[in-house]
Amino acid sequence: MSGSNGWHRPFVTYFTGCQPCSGDHNMMYSGVSSWEGMQWALHFINDQVLCNYGFRHVDPLRIEVLPLPFDYPFTA
Repeated sequence: MSGSNGWHRPFVTYFTGCQPCSGDHNMMYSGVSSWEGMQWALHFINDQVLCNYGFRHVDPLRIEVLPLPFDYPFTA
């Protein structure tokens, strides 16, 4: 969403259920699923920034990045 001066609202995410910061995580969520959920969300938003520099993550759950094609995004 653009503001009056062309700025965009920052991406905000809220992780519910796993409670990683307290150290007493909710037993309904495994540590693995909580970690993967956080990684996916953070890499997703990171891709929005990396795209401006010509890169993106290989996969939402991997840290590796690849360069985008020179003509990305392709418009027909």
